[in-house]
Amino acid sequence: MTDPTNPNAGEGDPLVTIARRMLEREGASAESASGVAAGTVQVSEKLSSHLGRVVGHLGMSALFVRSLFVTRARYPWLVGDPHRGPDERWQSLRACLEAQTAEAAREASLCLMTHILRLLGGLIGDTLVLRLLAEVWPDEVLTSTTEETP
Repeated sequence: MTDPTNPNAGEGDPLVTIARRMLEREGASAESASGVAAGTVQVSEKLSSHLGRVVGHLGMSALFVRSLFVTRARYPWLVGDPHRGPDERWQSLRACLEAQTAEAAREASLCLMTHILRLLGGLIGDTLVLRLLAEVWPDEVLTSTTEETP
């Protein structure tokens, strides 16, 4: 059984690969924690906006809060008030990530994004998640899914 707080436990999982590539595409592979934070917030905002069409903005908020809670087991410094609105939530996420080293911020960001994608996949299915993500990050999704095909 894999550790649900460790996204790297699922290496080979296309959702982990896609989460990593989405973060890299938006700049979350930066050398500074502030760059990682900015890229992570960018991905979060895009996910919330685009996938909110399917599960609603309250649904995306619930997914984010749950993912943050699970991620916090591995990264206890990743705090946030679940009752905050999206703007305050992203500001809080940015502040938490900026206060860490770039490496810690990258790891926590990957963990958080992977949990969001896995939870969403549990609700609407991985196939639909991949199709929706491809509308925003077509190259990352296409490359990731074709690499997984034997």
